[in-house]
Amino acid sequence: MSRNLRWETLDCEQFEELCCQLARSYVSSQEGVFYRVEGKGGDEGVEALFVLPDGTEWGWQAKFFPGRLNPSRWKQIRDSIDRALECHPNLRRYYVCLPINLTPSEIRKWEELKNEYRNRIHSELEFELWSASVLEDLLTRSENTGKYDFFFGELKLDKQWFQKKIEEARASLGERYTPDARVDLPELFYYFEVLGRTYQFRKDLLEWSNKINRHRRNLEGYHDVVAANNQFEPYQRIMNGLDKISNLLRWSAENSDPHYRLPVEELTREARETNQITWEVW
Repeated sequence: MSRNLRWETLDCEQFEELCCQLARSYVSSQEGVFYRVEGKGGDEGVEALFVLPDGTEWGWQAKFFPGRLNPSRWKQIRDSIDRALECHPNLRRYYVCLPINLTPSEIRKWEELKNEYRNRIHSELEFELWSASVLEDLLTRSENTGKYDFFFGELKLDKQWFQKKIEEARASLGERYTPDARVDLPELFYYFEVLGRTYQFRKDLLEWSNKINRHRRNLEGYHDVVAANNQFEPYQRIMNGLDKISNLLRWSAENSDPHYRLPVEELTREARETNQITWEVW
């Protein structure tokens, strides 16, 4: 049954993240390594990459084009394909994700584009279109339970929701309300975010994971320095610790099982060990 997805409620980054999460689920039963590619420094034509055991690659590119595909948008799709093929010569399958279903004329253009690249670049190169209908179908699969509510849920227990309820309560009190009776409990408020596994809480987990990844990339610039000072072993332990923390945060954000236990102890242990090693090195 159609859920009538409201793509307009997403922004570009949210649409990219949704497509990458669906891609991760799509290949989860296959052997290989899945990578979510950070695009702010240049995504090399892919938002996500799946490397198979034989070294060949599958790539995903998300284009948040809510309207029709005009010449400018077709050019952006072609530019992404060209960039992906340039940076990933082992690319054998390329997915283009769009929040629309194509019109007959757009379907013909898509088929022409596929044939052009197959004839010009590689006969084994496959192109797959994840249109709005395909994305909706993927969201209905059991392995993607919870992703719909995460990205399209009607009720979001975020700060705006609670602020609205507070305003309503204050209005109902009328003259009986006094600011002196107000108790500010921001920490308690966030406990409810955690207990409810709300959209805001899971979004925060993803943001923390992304921040750690950005800091980790900054540390890569110190590789030669630590090697010259015979500090490579603790440096590598720091990098591995950051990887573990980032992955634990992301897995927790993406897990929709209400019985899933947050890995608080493991996160705490990894954070303490990584912090201790960092102080020893620097």
